[in-house]
Amino acid sequence: LTPPLPPPTTCAGGGPFLSPPPPGGAPPPPPPPPLPEHVPDPRDWLEDIRARVFPRLSATLRVAVDSGFSRYVRDGFDPAPRLVHNDLWFTHIIERHGRLAGIIDFSDAALRDPAADFAAILADGGWHAVDDIARYYDRPLGEGFHERVEFHYWTIGLHDILYGLETGQERYVGLGRSWLAQRMREVGILPA
Repeated sequence: LTPPLPPPTTCAGGGPFLSPPPPGGAPPPPPPPPLPEHVPDPRDWLEDIRARVFPRLSATLRVAVDSGFSRYVRDGFDPAPRLVHNDLWFTHIIERHGRLAGIIDFSDAALRDPAADFAAILADGGWHAVDDIARYYDRPLGEGFHERVEFHYWTIGLHDILYGLETGQERYVGLGRSWLAQRMREVGILPA
């Protein structure tokens, strides 16, 4: 048997990571920033894509990306932003005995269109998987849900290209281009 630990003492010296509380207590935390009323405008992202990604795309893919963004913006979707996982591949969904047991890795969570979470589900399991999971969503998914999922689905390739450019990993640029073209064909932006 090990003897019980001595009772904790107050932090008098502070040590390298602790300091005694200030006289009168800690100041109140600053108020949180206001929540956005709208998801970010995809046209703002398109400008970044044109500047950083277009130099690495063929002329055909550049025209297709512009067309895909124009089609999405034309439909005028403006879903209320929600806290989304933002990286919801099947590898982050824990299942046990045929039931949902948990969701892991919220490191990319953000306030976005809830359809963004379903793009990776579409990539992993198709529309059947999207529809199966959407029926358990506890809030309305908004107008044009399937079109919004398709937009986020084909733009996964753009995220991969940006990641490759930011990290200097050329394989992500190449894979992102391939996935971009493949997914744009699947949703009908590029001819099959």
